[in-house]
Amino acid sequence: GTHGGVFLDEGYRLSLNGLNMGEVQALFALPAGGPLDDLGLTAGHETILLKLLAALPQLQQREALRLRQRLHIDPTDWFRHAEPTEWLADIQKAVWADREIEIVYLRNDGQRSRRRLQPFGLVAKSSIWYLVARQLDGSWRSFRVSRVEEVIITETSFDRPADFDLATHWSKATVEFESRFDQPHSASLVRCRLRREFLWLFSSSFSGQMDILTDPTDDWVVIEVETYWPVEMMLRMGDLVEVLAPDWLRAELHEAALGIAARYEPKNNVE
Repeated sequence: GTHGGVFLDEGYRLSLNGLNMGEVQALFALPAGGPLDDLGLTAGHETILLKLLAALPQLQQREALRLRQRLHIDPTDWFRHAEPTEWLADIQKAVWADREIEIVYLRNDGQRSRRRLQPFGLVAKSSIWYLVARQLDGSWRSFRVSRVEEVIITETSFDRPADFDLATHWSKATVEFESRFDQPHSASLVRCRLRREFLWLFSSSFSGQMDILTDPTDDWVVIEVETYWPVEMMLRMGDLVEVLAPDWLRAELHEAALGIAARYEPKNNVE
């Protein structure tokens, strides 16, 4: 113009360092709620997404909105009630500040123990919170936050190893934990039948391969599954499912059912 100068067009939008469409989709697919609610971060999560959305070019804005209308990730399990997180906020403060804590912890055997820990991180596995901590003897442990009954944040700080990565540590720890349980060398192929309306319950309780062998619209559906724990798995389903094969599994379930019936047989009251 007459006096020179530069102005920013009202329609200009920052491209956020050149985010491509796949990166925009990944960013806006991140789930809110669940663990973020527990940490008080849901509102901040939504606010930052709105700010990022406003900074995107129109084409990427439309794609982000399109994705949010078509994809929702629910991080919680079916029928799982929220676990107590009374001490989560205090643990979070200690983790953020790299401060040692003293806790009272309810162990699996029902006994309580007092421990001094260096809290390195918090992990939400599904909707269950775990504290990853180093004990004063240098050993590492994972503690279920819902079993923590008291937390004292001390004035003692601790140093984090520069190469510590929480995700890598957790992945290794879960593999080691699962390896403690004996597992048969081979899986068993089980054929069974159940009413169609309970098919969803069966599939949600079983994480392995499942094949439907009959018309899925029939009242009764025949399926085949592979499992390392056939007896335990079928007992969990009770009388909602009938095992058709193999015969040895039918025999073991029959034996187990007789034992359960005998255990819970009503006792006659003698006066």
